[in-house]
Amino acid sequence: MHSRPTWPGSRPDPVLVRGVGTPLREQLHGHASDAHRARGQGAPPDALVDALVAAYLDHNRARHDAEIRPFPDALATLTRLRMRASRWGS
Repeated sequence: MHSRPTWPGSRPDPVLVRGVGTPLREQLHGHASDAHRARGQGAPPDALVDALVAAYLDHNRARHDAEIRPFPDALATLTRLRMRASRWGS
Protein backbone atom coordinates (compact mmCIF):
# COMPACT_ATOMS: atom_id res chain seq x y z
CA MET A 1 0.00 0.00 0.00
CA HIS A 2 1.42 3.33 -1.02
CA SER A 3 0.53 5.26 2.11
CA ARG A 4 2.20 2.60 4.26
CA PRO A 5 5.39 4.65 4.88
CA THR A 6 3.19 7.48 6.24
CA TRP A 7 2.25 5.64 9.44
CA PRO A 8 4.38 3.93 12.05
CA GLY A 9 4.45 0.16 11.94
CA SER A 10 3.68 -2.05 9.02
CA ARG A 11 0.90 -4.39 7.96
CA PRO A 12 1.43 -7.93 6.73
CA ASP A 13 0.27 -8.37 3.14
CA PRO A 14 -2.65 -10.75 3.99
CA VAL A 15 -4.14 -7.98 6.13
CA LEU A 16 -3.85 -5.54 3.25
CA VAL A 17 -5.33 -8.01 0.78
CA ARG A 18 -8.39 -8.59 3.00
CA GLY A 19 -9.20 -4.90 2.63
CA VAL A 20 -9.30 -4.94 -1.17
CA GLY A 21 -12.71 -3.80 -2.34
CA THR A 22 -13.55 -1.74 0.73
CA PRO A 23 -13.75 2.05 0.40
CA LEU A 24 -10.28 3.58 0.65
CA ARG A 25 -10.95 5.81 3.64
CA GLU A 26 -12.59 2.93 5.54
CA GLN A 27 -9.66 0.62 4.82
CA LEU A 28 -7.03 3.17 5.82
CA HIS A 29 -8.98 4.11 8.95
CA GLY A 30 -8.95 0.43 9.93
CA HIS A 31 -5.19 0.16 9.45
CA ALA A 32 -4.56 3.34 11.41
CA SER A 33 -6.94 2.19 14.15
CA ASP A 34 -5.08 -1.10 14.52
CA ALA A 35 -1.74 0.74 14.77
CA HIS A 36 -3.09 3.19 17.35
CA ARG A 37 -4.70 0.44 19.47
CA ALA A 38 -1.46 -1.54 19.42
CA ARG A 39 0.24 1.48 21.02
CA GLY A 40 -2.63 2.07 23.46
CA GLN A 41 -3.65 5.30 21.77
CA GLY A 42 -7.31 4.60 20.94
CA ALA A 43 -8.87 5.83 17.71
CA PRO A 44 -6.65 7.60 15.19
CA PRO A 45 -7.26 11.30 14.62
CA ASP A 46 -9.13 12.23 11.45
CA ALA A 47 -6.07 14.22 10.35
CA LEU A 48 -4.00 11.02 10.27
CA VAL A 49 -6.59 9.21 8.16
CA ASP A 50 -6.81 12.26 5.86
CA ALA A 51 -3.00 12.18 5.46
CA LEU A 52 -3.04 8.47 4.63
CA VAL A 53 -5.75 8.97 2.02
CA ALA A 54 -3.87 11.92 0.51
CA ALA A 55 -0.58 9.97 0.36
CA TYR A 56 -2.29 7.02 -1.33
CA LEU A 57 -4.12 9.19 -3.87
CA ASP A 58 -1.04 11.31 -4.64
CA HIS A 59 0.97 8.18 -5.37
CA ASN A 60 -1.79 6.63 -7.45
CA ARG A 61 -2.47 9.75 -9.51
CA ALA A 62 1.22 10.25 -10.23
CA ARG A 63 1.85 6.69 -11.42
CA HIS A 64 -1.41 5.09 -12.51
CA ASP A 65 -1.43 5.89 -16.22
CA ALA A 66 2.24 4.98 -16.69
CA GLU A 67 1.88 1.66 -14.88
CA ILE A 68 -1.56 0.34 -15.84
CA ARG A 69 -1.42 -2.81 -17.96
CA PRO A 70 -4.05 -5.29 -19.09
CA PHE A 71 -3.88 -8.78 -17.70
CA PRO A 72 -1.92 -11.09 -20.02
CA ASP A 73 -4.12 -12.42 -22.82
CA ALA A 74 -7.14 -10.38 -21.66
CA LEU A 75 -7.71 -8.75 -25.06
CA ALA A 76 -7.38 -12.05 -26.93
CA THR A 77 -9.76 -13.74 -24.48
CA LEU A 78 -12.36 -11.00 -24.83
CA THR A 79 -12.05 -11.12 -28.61
CA ARG A 80 -12.63 -14.91 -28.63
CA LEU A 81 -15.64 -14.54 -26.36
CA ARG A 82 -17.10 -11.85 -28.63
CA MET A 83 -16.54 -14.03 -31.70
CA ARG A 84 -18.42 -16.88 -29.99
CA ALA A 85 -21.22 -14.48 -29.05
CA SER A 86 -20.69 -15.53 -25.43
CA ARG A 87 -23.08 -13.95 -22.96
CA TRP A 88 -22.04 -13.08 -19.44
CA GLY A 89 -23.51 -10.94 -16.76
CA SER A 90 -27.21 -10.26 -16.47
